[in-house]
Amino acid sequence: MKVGITGCTGRMGQTLINEIRSGAFDGLELAGGCDRADADISLMPFTTFESPDALFENSDCVIDFTLPAATKHHIELAAAKKTPLIIGTTGLDDVIEKQIKEAAKTVPIFYAANMSIGVNLLMALVEQAAAKLGPDWDIEIFETHHKHKIDAPS
Repeated sequence: MKVGITGCTGRMGQTLINEIRSGAFDGLELAGGCDRADADISLMPFTTFESPDALFENSDCVIDFTLPAATKHHIELAAAKKTPLIIGTTGLDDVIEKQIKEAAKTVPIFYAANMSIGVNLLMALVEQAAAKLGPDWDIEIFETHHKHKIDAPS
């Protein structure tokens, strides 16, 4: 399967590229990547496409870790090109989440507001704790990130 990466010069984009290229996932091949116009193209040591449009056309699936405005456009492309899309972009608003639900009626889309194993485990534990403690408890969770996180809280 040929996988395209949007946001390919970012932290997650680079991690995904390295994982695919490592051969750890049998049957996955890097189709290429794209990023915003001002991205450092020296970080794209593989076949690149000049536009997200070409990436969606030449990929069997696209993984998106970008910014909300870019993700909005990528959802439109996924629907138009019938290219399955995995969305890991954080900070999406209700309008974009509605757009995801609508597009998912015609093309496979996997979206998680946070792909971190730790955060997803914490969410499950918080649900269990809240159920056990009941409504008399007031629980607060504070979110912190690494210093490079663009959209905190996510």
